[in-house]
Amino acid sequence: MILYKYLTYEVGYSILENNSIAFSSPESFNDPFESEAACSFFPGKAKINLSTQKKIRDAAVQQFKKSYGVLSLTRQPLNPLMWSHYAGEHTGMVIGIDVSEECFTSEIENTIPVQFGNVIYTHTKPSNLFLDTLSEKLNITQSFSFDRDHIETYQRAFLYKASCWSYEEEVRIVKSIPLPLNPEKFITLKSGNFKIINAFSRCNLIDLPLFLMPKGVIKEVYIGLRSGIHDAEYNAELSLEIVNTIRSSQPQTAIFGCKIKENTWELDRFDLEKEALRQLGET
Repeated sequence: MILYKYLTYEVGYSILENNSIAFSSPESFNDPFESEAACSFFPGKAKINLSTQKKIRDAAVQQFKKSYGVLSLTRQPLNPLMWSHYAGEHTGMVIGIDVSEECFTSEIENTIPVQFGNVIYTHTKPSNLFLDTLSEKLNITQSFSFDRDHIETYQRAFLYKASCWSYEEEVRIVKSIPLPLNPEKFITLKSGNFKIINAFSRCNLIDLPLFLMPKGVIKEVYIGLRSGIHDAEYNAELSLEIVNTIRSSQPQTAIFGCKIKENTWELDRFDLEKEALRQLGET
């Protein structure tokens, strides 16, 4: 199964070149309600007052945001609104990743594997105590693996979002990435191998973990319709340059250009290399 990541041009090329992708803290996301559906983790329907429940929930939310990294993907590579919001207003790219690889499906390496990562969109934020009767609490900072007994906990912390975001058709993969202060450049955890880089998030310098992906998992690349490939009707030379640059690091990847589908509000794709060679053959 292939899922997709919308990216700016620069970030996309970095991922293609280094075969690594960020698992970001929910603190850096553009939705201020991230993890706000998480509430107390008392077993069953324990009765606690609202003030205590809020304190526990707020503390848990901060622990979730600091201890885990999230890879947000989508099912649809040709969503015009996603291109506008996340891919530099159609100047960037979309990368298609084969998420059937064990590093994304493993219930040992992932706190939420891809097969359990469908985002749940609701009009009303869940606020009730959990319905599941749990024999023990979840250790937030030590939860590297997927625990089926705590699926409601994971859903509340990472998968519930307001229904206004449903156009994203989001699927998430969550890994436990507890970073120490001043981490080494490369670290190995139960959740995988990571390269740590410095990056800015809302003007703050942070340690950003890049997950080192297996070779060959990037299967498709879509180039935005405002990337320059359509300048002067069609820029075949630029298209071939883009194809050759991508193939130098991802030789087996299918590469598509985007265009407006006639008489609709939809985008369409075309084989970037074949179209460029066709255009050059006619000149």
